[in-house]
Amino acid sequence: MQTGLKNTGAPRIIQRRVLFRNLTCVRERLQQTMDGPVLPKTVSTEPMKRPMSPCMSICALDATGHCAGCLRTREEIAGWIRMSPEEQWALLKVLDERRVARS
Repeated sequence: MQTGLKNTGAPRIIQRRVLFRNLTCVRERLQQTMDGPVLPKTVSTEPMKRPMSPCMSICALDATGHCAGCLRTREEIAGWIRMSPEEQWALLKVLDERRVARS
């Protein structure tokens, strides 16, 4: 029976798992892009959780020096991993403002 997949047998299951994992990541990033970052509603003594990186894997700087995908500058991209969770959330808010200003 032809399934249209290049691999046969067990690799098809692996392909589906990888595809599902990739679709889940894409769905989460799209939801975050459409709704904006979800900021904590209450102040807690627990450490703040880090947000997902805003990277959309469209890495090209435009004439203004902002990435075409996530709208971060080169310095913001390079410094993301060293930022505290609070700084990352603040940057996500700035990125939302940039996105609104461009539309």
